[in-house]
Amino acid sequence: MADAHLWWIGQGRPGFERFGLTVDVDGERVWLDRPDHPAPVGVRGDGKGGAIRT
Repeated sequence: MADAHLWWIGQGRPGFERFGLTVDVDGERVWLDRPDHPAPVGVRGDGKGGAIRT
């Protein structure tokens, strides 16, 4: 999670309005400003069988 925080700071602390999500047959992709600029996304368990995106 610290890596994601450092990435966010390095990108100028962007607000949520700059992030996007593409969902298609190939899966999900989170991006910043444009689809060819991916945002780092990790998955950790939530202890309930689900996933939390970090």
